Parts: sequence; C-alpha cells; structure tokens
Amino acid sequence: MEGRIFEICFTGFGSIKKRELIALTKTAKIDQFIVRTEVTKNLDFLCCGKNAGPVKISEAQAQGCYILDEAAFMNLLETGLINVNGEGVRLTKDDPAPEICFTGFGDDANGKLYQLTESAVKHGFVVRNSITNGVGFLCCSSAPDAYLGFTKIAKAVADGLIVLSDNEFTELLNTGELPKSPWLCNEMFSTPHIAADLLGIIYDKALQQRAG
Repeated sequence: MEGRIFEICFTGFGSIKKRELIALTKTAKIDQFIVRTEVTKNLDFLCCGKNAGPVKISEAQAQGCYILDEAAFMNLLETGLINVNGEGVRLTKDDPAPEICFTGFGDDANGKLYQLTESAVKHGFVVRNSITNGVGFLCCSSAPDAYLGFTKIAKAVADGLIVLSDNEFTELLNTGELPKSPWLCNEMFSTPHIAADLLGIIYDKALQQRAG
C-alpha cells in the first residue's frame, strides 16, 4: 500500500489543534494525505476531537469512512495501520480508473467514436474531452481521412502518455496487452508535422528546466 493517497477530514478540534494535525499529515511515513474540510464522496478518514458533531460522524459512517481519534491518527501516520477489532490493519485502496482522450474522429459520422467510448467505459476507463492531468492514454483515429492534431499527439508523447490508434485500443481492451509495434512509430516518422512538433515541445521543456 506504500504510496497510496488517502483523504482525511478533521472535526471537533480547536482551530490551533486542527492546524497542528493538518501540518502533521505532511510527516506521514507510509502514505500521503489530502486534507478535506467536509465529508466528501471519496473521504477515507474522519478524525474526531471531543467536540465532533454527530451529524458529520453519521454522514462519514454512512459512506464507509473510518472514524479515528487523535491517538489512532498519530499511529496511522507512523505505521500506516489502523485498529480493527484489536488488530493493526493496513488499508488497501483501489487504483484510480485509467483516463483516456480520443482525437481525430471529427463528427463521428460512422459511429466509430461512439463505439470506442462505450467500450472504454465498460472496461473501466474515464473518457476526457482533452488531455488533462490524470489522462494516461490518447487514442487516435487511423482512418485515412482523419484530421489528427499533431501538436496534441506530440504533447502526449512528450508528457509520457500511451498513444494508440483506434484499432490498437480495441486490441488492448480485448487482450489486456499493449501492441508490440505501435502505430505511432510509423505515423511519426512518416508525418513530419508530428516529429517537428515533438522536437519543439522537447526543446521548450529543456529551456524551462534550464531556466528553473
């Protein structure tokens, strides 16, 4: 579970004590914590002081959050364990759903994008309209008349995304394995725009790193 990111909320503490506890989340030795001010849908822990309100506690319990006191929270920071029926338990947390963006499908007159999107969602993907933080895949139309955004493809490569053709993405869904001879390799070297844009982005990043 090392490297997991959990969400936590503190309630029922005085303002000074609450700030101290929030600061302590940065010292966690096993996991990382995101501090929330309310009981959110993804909250994992509600840490309660003596003045914690019953409504917030009930709300957290209803969605399966773990309720901690200060001592349990301190132990969690140090060991990554919580007390469950008298035993120290290391929590697990599902990995976030993979995110994908599609490009080059135009108005989707043949319904290809609709089919791919439907299949992606059924296989647990979150579909995004643009390359935002968290997107790990870019799926490109391989149709001969597809209008591909070369800058978008180059940026995706430079940012470490997995770039696939529509056929390769379908293969990935069917087999669970990435293609051994990616479509992008041939496309990049046969399309000067992509290579040029990629080199430009890499050069800009190098300048930014040098300036920083």
